[in-house]
Amino acid sequence: MRPERTTNKSTLNLIVDILLWIVFAAVSGIGILIKYALPSGYARRHDGIRSSVSQWWGMGRHEWGEIHWILSLLLLVLLLLHILLHRKMIGGMLRKAFPNPALRYLLSALLLGFATVCLLVPLLL
Repeated sequence: MRPERTTNKSTLNLIVDILLWIVFAAVSGIGILIKYALPSGYARRHDGIRSSVSQWWGMGRHEWGEIHWILSLLLLVLLLLHILLHRKMIGGMLRKAFPNPALRYLLSALLLGFATVCLLVPLLL
């Protein structure tokens, strides 16, 4: 029964990693589209940016922004799932790199705190 469980976990890892790559590519591509191909009205009026396109595939800058936001959330969920699936490997590498448990916990707390601040500060602005 053990090999089957390993195969299932490996298959799940592969599926999550492929989805992670696809969503990452989509978020990046849409970000580039929004930044360079669909400039804002302000940029067209005041910064002299010329764009012959205000929509792509029937959607404007704001609609692509909504898709970008939703895919970004999906990317975050997939990234957390990826980390959960690799938690034993990450823990082993941390134990090897930082043998002192207090230092490991401090590093983990600092990283978690930094991630929390990065996620919450934009919501407070």
